Amino acid sequence: SSPYGSPLRERAIRLLALTAFDTKSRDIGPLVAELLGFGPRGAGGTTQSNAWALLAFAEYHTRVEKGGGTSKEVQ
Repeated sequence: SSPYGSPLRERAIRLLALTAFDTKSRDIGPLVAELLGFGPRGAGGTTQSNAWALLAFAEYHTRVEKGGGTSKEVQ
């Protein structure tokens, strides 16, 4: 584990990848729940980590909850 690592940021980036490439992944629901568990008193909490989480939640909302995106294929 890197001293510069952030569990919150790492999970947010994973959620971004899943919502971009596999909106039907079974990992999305548990990952969202895990990210929500960080909360205001949870781990992470840096400005950068929080920004990644906010970006990931916005993409999740647009692509998964609203059905506004489709899975992309990696070329």
